[in-house]
Amino acid sequence: MAEPSIGPIRDGPRALDQPRARQGLRRGARRADLARARRRAALHDPLRGSGRPRFHRRRRVAHPLHRRPARRGLPRAVGPLPAARRAALVTGVAGRRVLYTGAAGGLGLETTLLLLEAGAEVVAVDNDPAKLAALTAVAQGAAGLRIAALDLADQPGLRAGLDALTAEVGGIDVVVNNAAIYPAKPFEDFTLAEYQAVQRVNVESAVICVQAALPHMRARGWGRIVNIASVTVSGGWPNLAP
Repeated sequence: MAEPSIGPIRDGPRALDQPRARQGLRRGARRADLARARRRAALHDPLRGSGRPRFHRRRRVAHPLHRRPARRGLPRAVGPLPAARRAALVTGVAGRRVLYTGAAGGLGLETTLLLLEAGAEVVAVDNDPAKLAALTAVAQGAAGLRIAALDLADQPGLRAGLDALTAEVGGIDVVVNNAAIYPAKPFEDFTLAEYQAVQRVNVESAVICVQAALPHMRARGWGRIVNIASVTVSGGWPNLAP
C-alpha cells in the first residue's frame, strides 16, 4: 500500500508553509541589515558635503537676534532716536492723564517727554526739586505737564497730595510706578529702618498711587497700570540686598 503524502500544515482557511515563512523572515532581516549599512555609509561619504544623510533632520539654531547675550551686566546707553522712531514708541495716549512717579530723571525723564509728545497729560511726581526744574526746562513749557514734588516715603503726605492732584486734573487714566531707591551697601550694614524705607518707596508707594487712581478708572471703564522693575531682578548684584 502506498504511504500517504504529507502536505502543508493547514490552520484555518489558509495554508502555512513553514519553510517559506522562515525564508521570508530571513529575507526581511537581510533588507533591514542592508538599509542600516547604507545609512552608516552615508554618514561617512565625503561626497555628501556635511556628511549627513538626506533623511537626517537638522538641528534648529536660534537666530542671533533671539539669543541671550553672553555678556552679563547692565545694558549700555544708546544714542537719541530719530523723531519718527520716537513717535512710534508711545501711541494711544492722546488726551489721557498719566501719573508718573520718578519722572524727573533717567528713564522717567525720557518717558515723560515721549508721553508729552504723544499728547498725554503727565503728572510728574518726584522728590528732587533740581531734577523737576530740569524737566520743566527740557519740556519747554509743555501744556500737558504738571509738576508734583512729593516724597513717596511720606505715606500720609503722598495720599493727601494724590487726592488733591486727582481732583485737580479730573482723575487719572494711566499709572506708571517707576520710582525706586537702591541704597548700596553690604547686607550686614543695613538697618531695619533703611530696609523699611526701601519697601515704602519701591512697593508701598505703588499701592497708594494705584488706589488713588482706581475710582476714576472704574468710573470710566478704562485704565492702565504699569509697574517698572529694575534689571537687578534678573540676577544677584553685590550690595543691593533689599
